[in-house]
Amino acid sequence: MNIAVVTAFTASYDLLRPPAEQGEPNVTYQAWVDTDSVPELVSPWNARRLPAISRVGKRRCLYVKTHLHDLVGDHEAIIWIDARLRLTIPAREIVERYLTDGIDLVTFKHPRNPNLRSEIDEIRQEALVVNSELDSFAAAVADDVLDHEPHSETNCIIISNTEQTRRFGLAWWAAIEGAPARDQLTFDHVLEQLGIAWAHFDEGATSAANCDFLDKGKHVNRRPNRAREERLNLTQPVLWTRPRT
Repeated sequence: MNIAVVTAFTASYDLLRPPAEQGEPNVTYQAWVDTDSVPELVSPWNARRLPAISRVGKRRCLYVKTHLHDLVGDHEAIIWIDARLRLTIPAREIVERYLTDGIDLVTFKHPRNPNLRSEIDEIRQEALVVNSELDSFAAAVADDVLDHEPHSETNCIIISNTEQTRRFGLAWWAAIEGAPARDQLTFDHVLEQLGIAWAHFDEGATSAANCDFLDKGKHVNRRPNRAREERLNLTQPVLWTRPRT
């Protein structure tokens, strides 16, 4: 089985660390970065240039996250990890443990926010998105979607490379394009709409901070002002609609 471990980040916001297990056969590590971040890479990570689809670095990273099937090449399984995360056991062991019994996608249950409504409140408190844009998004979402539980945290995703999961990625991107640039705002709803066979890691009992296959590091640079970034990039309308399938 060919496995790709993939991440993306900009402006040297994170410092990639090598996985605990190196030299696994048929496992590749791809980091999609901007020019400033290339010097921060360590083996076995290989640099790929972020697609220039937006002036906003966050959206460029999200484009990679939602287009994994088209960008990473011929792999049967893909592990997406946010750049601050580090694999502590072999990638193959993680895939074989979780992509079983017809499951095509696995991610974490959110450790703090039980639903989308609480996710929106947290984003508002952290001032990561312009409030008016967040309010417009929330107003366009039905109450049953806002209150749906459980809610997912998408800092680590294991996904099989199938046409169905590829369609999910494209639909997720379509939803992100019409929303503030926070992928967790649209992930669960798109997943349910497309009927993907998915699960939470360990039945929702773990998170990236306490599972046995990840080490969660700290960001090395100051968090970019996402709200300011969004104000400077006026090419993305914030008018959320149900995803295209």
